[in-house]
Amino acid sequence: MDIREKELETLTCDGSANLYKVVINGAVNVDGKLTANILKVGGRVAIDGYAKLESIELNNDLIIDGNLDLSNGVVLGKIKVDGSANLNELDLKNNLFVDGVLTLNKGVISGEVEVDGLANISYTEITKNFGIDGSLNMNNVSIAGKTEVDGMVNIKESKVCDLIVCGKKTTIEFSAVKSILVKKLNKIEILWRKRQVIRLIGSQVEGDIVFDSGDGEVVLQGGATVGGKIIGGKVTTN
Repeated sequence: MDIREKELETLTCDGSANLYKVVINGAVNVDGKLTANILKVGGRVAIDGYAKLESIELNNDLIIDGNLDLSNGVVLGKIKVDGSANLNELDLKNNLFVDGVLTLNKGVISGEVEVDGLANISYTEITKNFGIDGSLNMNNVSIAGKTEVDGMVNIKESKVCDLIVCGKKTTIEFSAVKSILVKKLNKIEILWRKRQVIRLIGSQVEGDIVFDSGDGEVVLQGGATVGGKIIGGKVTTN
């Protein structure tokens, strides 16, 4: 199905749909593949398969059961992806949920972000809370709310409010963090590595760093500083 420069009330497709300069006033439902360039949709968009979207304006939710490639988009509703989400230049006014792999570059997220899997985020502003069950890599990111990670953390040139981690290793480079709470690992993880390490490289922590386990370590490098107390851990300076 190929549609160019048209206005539709709704769109339902079982197969492949290619859209160019299309306005859809109602809902979109595709079981297969959707490719769209310059698309405006008033209703909910649901894709079971794969979607490649460029230069889009969505006034409702975007639900993907599969994989999503999106660039240059404004979305007023929430985005929920069960699969992989590759998002570039996204202005999202609501929440983002990804069960899989998230790659986010040059975004503004005005809602909550929740990821179950892996997240690679760069040059992005998140105005509310961020949570991930998995590994987090971020570069040039600002998070105004709480950041909670159950897994490995790598943060570079970013600004984070309250950071809560449950993982073996957290590395923070040239960044600013308000406070850090390190939750105790479960029994199986403790068998592999008992001590949890926070490595600060040229970074500043405004408040306290607290280790629930009572056996943590903070490694300070490159002029890194901690304004508050280090509770439940020792300090090493390199």
